[in-house]
Amino acid sequence: MKSPLFFLPLVSLIFGAVDAVTVNDPITFATQDYDYIVVGTGCAGMAIASLLSENFRVGVIEAGPVVTDVDIVNVPGMIGRDEVGTYDWNYTTVANNDTGVPSVTWPRGKILGGSSALNYLVWNAGAEIEYDILEQLGNPDWNWDTLSYYRKQAETWTEPSAYDEQGYNVYPSSQYAGHSGPTQVSFGRYVSAIARVWVDAMEYLGINRNNNPLSGTSIGVTSASSNIRPNNQTRHYSAPAYYFPVENRETLTVIPESLVTRVNFQSQGDELIATGVTFMNNGQVYNVTVSKDVIISAGSVNTAQILELSGIGEKDVLDAYGIEQLLDLPVGENLQDHCFLYKAEGIVTLDDTLGNATFSDEQLALWQEADPNNPSIFAMAVPSVAYLNLEQLLGTDAAQQSISQAEQFVASQNNSVYYDVWQAQLQLLRDSSVAQAELLFIEGTSYDYVNHQARVRLLATLQHSWSRGYVHIQSNDPTVYPLIQPNYLASPLDVQALAAGVEYTLAIGKTVHGCLRRSSLMPNAPGNTSQYSDILALDQNLTTTIDDWIHSYIGTEYHPIGTASMLPQGKGGVVDPRLIVYGTKNLRVVDMSILPIHIGAHPMATIVGIAQHAAAFIKEGY
Repeated sequence: MKSPLFFLPLVSLIFGAVDAVTVNDPITFATQDYDYIVVGTGCAGMAIASLLSENFRVGVIEAGPVVTDVDIVNVPGMIGRDEVGTYDWNYTTVANNDTGVPSVTWPRGKILGGSSALNYLVWNAGAEIEYDILEQLGNPDWNWDTLSYYRKQAETWTEPSAYDEQGYNVYPSSQYAGHSGPTQVSFGRYVSAIARVWVDAMEYLGINRNNNPLSGTSIGVTSASSNIRPNNQTRHYSAPAYYFPVENRETLTVIPESLVTRVNFQSQGDELIATGVTFMNNGQVYNVTVSKDVIISAGSVNTAQILELSGIGEKDVLDAYGIEQLLDLPVGENLQDHCFLYKAEGIVTLDDTLGNATFSDEQLALWQEADPNNPSIFAMAVPSVAYLNLEQLLGTDAAQQSISQAEQFVASQNNSVYYDVWQAQLQLLRDSSVAQAELLFIEGTSYDYVNHQARVRLLATLQHSWSRGYVHIQSNDPTVYPLIQPNYLASPLDVQALAAGVEYTLAIGKTVHGCLRRSSLMPNAPGNTSQYSDILALDQNLTTTIDDWIHSYIGTEYHPIGTASMLPQGKGGVVDPRLIVYGTKNLRVVDMSILPIHIGAHPMATIVGIAQHAAAFIKEGY
C-alpha cells in the first residue's frame, strides 16, 4: 500500500530534503516528509525506527542528547554512577503514607539510547509461560515462540570463554540464543573472588545451576549475559546497535534534545487519525506531520504522560488540568515494577573503585587496553543472577498459604477490569517454572565511607508484585513531571515475599563469607565476623526489624511496565495486539508500557524482541 500524499509546507522546498543524520535544526526536521514518527530512542524506539527505515522514511524525536564517548555510558563497571543525572530524567516517586514507603528515585535515560545507555546491562529472558500468558489474555501471536524468535533476531550472543566459565562456575549454552543480530551480548571479562564463590554459595542453599537461561526456564543460578561488546568490553546499547551503523541512511532522521508535548489528531468517523506530533526545542514549539503512523516509545512514564496530554486517558485526570478528553482509556494505570531490598551490604570486596581514586584511574586505563588476559575491574557488570520460584522462596507450607491468600484476593477482584490479569498472575504464582524473586549481587556501587571499605550489595527483588500503582500528569504543562506512585508493598503478599528474600540475602552473605575464608581467592577476606556487623545485627533482630527495613530501604530495579496495557478494550486495555491505541487508526505504543503483567527477568531483551516483532507486522500491514 502506497503512502498517501500530503501537503509539504513552502519552507520544505526552501531547505530541501536532508540526508538521514542527527539534525539539530528543528525547522529542518519538522519540514521533512515522514512515513513514521517515532518518539523515544530507548530499547524499543531506536530498534523500531531503524528497522522501519529499511523500507520507509522515519523521523525520530529524542528528549536527550547524542553522546558517543562518555565513560559512565560506555564502561560496564560504571553502572549506576550517573550521580548528577546528566543523562537522566531524574524522576522520583511519591512517598506513600499508607505503606510508609518513602520517595524513591526512578532513573530513566534521557539520552540517545534511553535507559539502555544507563541500565545494569543484564540481557536475559523469563519463563515460557510468562510470554504465553500474553496470548491467553487476548493477544494473538504474543507468546514465547514469537517473542523468543524476535529476541534472537536482535542479538549476537558470544559464549563465555573458558576463562569466564571457570571463573563463574556456570556454563551458559548458546543453543537458545541468536547469532547475527545487531545487539552484541556477551559476558563481563573480569571475574571477582566473590563471583567465583557465588554459585557455590547458591548451590549450598539449594539453588541449582541453570546452564540454559534463554531456554524459557529461568529458575536457578546462572552467569548474567550482558549487552557488552566482547572485543572491547564496552556497553552495546540501542544507539550503537541500531543507529550509529546506519546514521547516514537517507530514510532515517533523528532530532535530539526535543520534547514531544502531544500527538495531533483529526477525526474520521468514529476514529482518530494521528496527523503528527508537537514538540519543543530550545523553548520553541514545532509541529511535524506523518503519512502513516505515530509510534510512541517513550517508556512507561513518558508514554503515559504524552497520551494524557494528547487527550487520551481517564476523564477525571484530564478534566483536572483542562484537557479535552478524546478517548476514555485507562492510561497510566496498572503500573508494576520490580522492587527490591538493597540494605544487605555486609561483604567487603577488593573492588575499591569508588573509594580509591588512584586505583580507579589505574583500572580505567587497564579497561581501555581491553587485554582479554588481564581484564580490568571495569570490565565487570552484574556477574550472576539467581531466580527462585515460590516454594524455593517461602518453603512448601508458606508457599501454599501464600497461594491461598492470593486466591482470596483474586476472588475479591471479580468486578475489576483487570480481573483477567489477576487470574493470570495467580496462574504464574502457582507455576514452579516462574520466578517470584531474583537474587543478585553488585560490586563497585557501594562504599562505606565510615570504615573506608568497598562493599558488595546483595539484592532480593520481587518479580511479580501484587501491588499496583499509577502514573498521571499533574499539570497541562508538558515540562512538569508526572506523578509516579508505584504503591510498593501495598499488598501483604509482597511484604511476605520480600521478607523471605531478605532472609535469603542474609544466608547468602554468611555463606559467601564462609566460602571466601575457606578459599585462596580472596586472602584478605576478614576472618572476624564483626566485619559483617550490619548483616549479623539484622539477623539477630530479624523479627522486630525486618518490617522496618523493608519499608525504609525499598528500592527498585527500574523496570516499570503496564501503563498502556495490551489488553481487550474494556478490560484494562489501552492498545490492541497490533499495538494501536484503541479508538485511533494509526497511533501505536511500542515499549514496556504495553505489557499487562510482569516477567521474571530483566526486561531489556524482551523490549527489543517486542520492537522487532512490531516492526515485522507493521511492515506487513503496509
